[in-house]
Amino acid sequence: MSDDTLSTLAIAAGAAGVGWWLYQRHEHHTAEQRASAQRIADLVRVATTPVLVPPSMFPASRPAGGAATAAAPGAQSGASSTLAASPLAQPKGGPPPAAAPARTPPIAGPTQPITREFDPIFAANGHGVPVAYLRALAAHESDMHAGISDGPAIGLLQVVDAVRTDHNVRYGTQLTRADLLVPATNVDVATSALRRIIDSYQRNHPAIANLREDWTNLRFVELVTLGWNAGWSERAGLGRVARYLERNGRPAITVEAIVANARAAGVSPHLSDRRKLAFANAVTATYARERVRDRFELQVAAPAVAAAPSAPPNPAPA
Repeated sequence: MSDDTLSTLAIAAGAAGVGWWLYQRHEHHTAEQRASAQRIADLVRVATTPVLVPPSMFPASRPAGGAATAAAPGAQSGASSTLAASPLAQPKGGPPPAAAPARTPPIAGPTQPITREFDPIFAANGHGVPVAYLRALAAHESDMHAGISDGPAIGLLQVVDAVRTDHNVRYGTQLTRADLLVPATNVDVATSALRRIIDSYQRNHPAIANLREDWTNLRFVELVTLGWNAGWSERAGLGRVARYLERNGRPAITVEAIVANARAAGVSPHLSDRRKLAFANAVTATYARERVRDRFELQVAAPAVAAAPSAPPNPAPA
C-alpha cells in the first residue's frame, strides 16, 4: 500500500474520530438543555397553579422585630427553608407544658400567603428589581421578619457584613449592622448588590442569553439568585464558571451547569453546594408564583374599583 493511500486513510480516520466526538458532544449538550427546559417547565407549572387566597385573607402586617422574641418565626440566610417556633398545646387537666424552644427544625418554605407589608419599600428602594422578586427573596431569607440579627446575616434580606462593608466603601456611607435592621436601608444595600451582580453578568457575558436581564426568563432569575447566595464575581464566583463554560463551548448556561462545573472551574466551594442550588430553585419558584398572584389580585381589584360608587357632587351654595 502506497504512502499516499496510508495518508489518505489516516486523514479519513482522523476526520471520522473528530466527527464522532462532535456528535457526542452535541448529543450531551442537547440532553442537558432538554433536562433544563423540563425543569423550568415544571417550575412554571407549579407557579401557575397556586392555591389562591381571597385578598381579604392576606395578612395586613407583621412585626418588624419578628426574630427578637422566642415565638416569632425566622430564617437563616442562604437556606431554602425557614425556622419557626410553634407554641405547645395546653393539655386539659394536666400540668402546663415546658416552654417552647426559640427555634424549631426548618419548615418547608416561607409562611403563606406572603405578606405585602414591605412592597412600598421594595418599590421605592429596590433599584429597579421587581417587587415580586424581592418579596420572594425576603420570604426565603427571613420569612419577612426585618428584625433578624442573630446570625452572620441581618435584616429583611439577610445582608452579610461583606456586602455592608463593600457598600460603605463604594458609596461613602458608614452603615453599621444595626442600621440594616431598618427595612428601607436593608433593601437599599441588598438591591445595590443585586444590581451589581446583574450589571456584571451583562457586561462580562453579553452573548449568554440567560445572563441578560430579563425577569420573564426564570433561568436568569435562578442565576441571579445563585450569584447572590453563593458568589457572583468573575474572579472566584459564578462569573468565572460562566467564562469556563463559554471557553468549552457551553453557551446554554444554567444553575445546574454552574454547580456541576464549579470545582472544575476552581471557584468558591459554595457554588458546588447543592443546597445553594435548591435555594435558587425555591426563590425562583416563589417569584413565579408571586407574579401570578399579583396578576390575579389586579384582575380581582379592577372590577371592584370600576363598580365603586362615585362621591356625590357637593351641593350648590345657597
